[in-house]
Amino acid sequence: MTTFGVMLAHHPPDEQLALVRRVEQLGFDSVWTGDHLSFHNPLHESLTLLRSYASITSRIPRGRRVSLLALRSPAVAAKAAATVDLVCRHAPA
Repeated sequence: MTTFGVMLAHHPPDEQLALVRRVEQLGFDSVWTGDHLSFHNPLHESLTLLRSYASITSRIPRGRRVSLLALRSPAVAAKAAATVDLVCRHAPA
């Protein structure tokens, strides 16, 4: 079975949320964010974006393409990921 996902990056928040809604409407199988602490273009924090996607989608899985864990405290990274996982499971459908 072939699946198709979309990697979204470098969009203002209102455009980002509209794109996520559209990706789900078009039937894509997943939506992904990138992870950088600094970049030549504005790039929002990926776990926060994933949480915002959960509140506006009903079926599409969300994920991070890469997680730069070496640049973060392991305990803080683990707690943030676990919190996003928990709140996404309870997001309104």
